[in-house]
Amino acid sequence: MLQLQYFNDEYDSDRNMRQSIVLKARVNDIEQAENAIFELTESLGTFFIQEDVYFNVPNGNLKLRIMHPNATLNAALGERGTITKKRRAFTMNDARIYLDDVDHVGQFIDIAVTLTSSEPDACIARAKEIRDHLKIDEDAIVPAAYLDMMMENLSFDDDPPSRKSTKSGSETESDDSVLNSREC
Repeated sequence: MLQLQYFNDEYDSDRNMRQSIVLKARVNDIEQAENAIFELTESLGTFFIQEDVYFNVPNGNLKLRIMHPNATLNAALGERGTITKKRRAFTMNDARIYLDDVDHVGQFIDIAVTLTSSEPDACIARAKEIRDHLKIDEDAIVPAAYLDMMMENLSFDDDPPSRKSTKSGSETESDDSVLNSREC
């Protein structure tokens, strides 16, 4: 079953919030994934490190992507956890593909197809087309956010001692990590 997530994730050139359909999957062979993405995008990608801090909110996830330390949201809401990842970004006209190496969680490929309000079904089809081109198996797709995987000790690394949980005993209920999901 393929679950696609809808996110308000970036601003366009007119400062309008852009929505994307996101597909995330485990990667077992990072070199093979890089080669397949290069074949598709003809790009070596852009490498950067991101730190995402998740905050306690009643529904969904509120995430701050850190470039500079900021204590305001932490003081107001309380921090759920932090994810640090090395990310390599590849861009196409209608999509972004990321190769992520997430501390204590594993390696993933993340496909984000820009959602056009008039054609959401076409965007879903495009995400599937990219998934098929990159030969991503259905069982590799993960519907959870990286923080949720880390908190539930769902590490896909070969090194089990590296798995850590930041979930306290009082946080036993399941978090709603999918803002809006649609099965395809």
